[in-house]
Amino acid sequence: MPPIQSPKSDFLKQKRERKLNIIALSSLVIILLGGLVFSIVRFKQNISTSHWRETGSKLPLVGAGVQIDKIDAYWVSSKGDARMELRAATYPCAEITLAPTQGNGALHIKFNDSSNKQASSPIVLYYRNGEFVERFDTNIQTEGNKARVNSEKGYQSQDEYMLHSIAENDPLWTMSIINRSETTQQYEQLGFSCINTKLKSKDNN
Repeated sequence: MPPIQSPKSDFLKQKRERKLNIIALSSLVIILLGGLVFSIVRFKQNISTSHWRETGSKLPLVGAGVQIDKIDAYWVSSKGDARMELRAATYPCAEITLAPTQGNGALHIKFNDSSNKQASSPIVLYYRNGEFVERFDTNIQTEGNKARVNSEKGYQSQDEYMLHSIAENDPLWTMSIINRSETTQQYEQLGFSCINTKLKSKDNN
């Protein structure tokens, strides 16, 4: 006949089991918190070191006779644009806004891909006292102090664009801006802007 356990021994056994459960649960919580802290640290490191988070030169961009107050650079789908459909499925575009200034000259715009290779021919935007010289072309539209320009090249398929938009270690495309003032006749590098991975329609304002 098995020995009869006393209530006291049952109590001690249950106490030990509860203690072991608490230790196991505490260990699990510590492991989970450690993993969370590690993930947060890695995430912050990625934000601070990855080209994915770059925005470009700090605005405004100021040069001889010109000041750029705003740049909005993004991607556009070529769907519905027969001319651009032959060149790319998506391509970079930028909207540039000037501040009121006194001076004449030209901005030279170059789009560069994620390998920092020139993606299209340079675009020249002429300005007069804080406003662009009116022009409406296939890749240039200007009105007042605003201009909209786009690259002639981009990604050949939507899949390529999607891979670029989610590839954290893939450098963003960029747009460099050089100014040449009529007064100084000197070329000066104003800065650059990264092409945000957002996708807009061509007629989106």
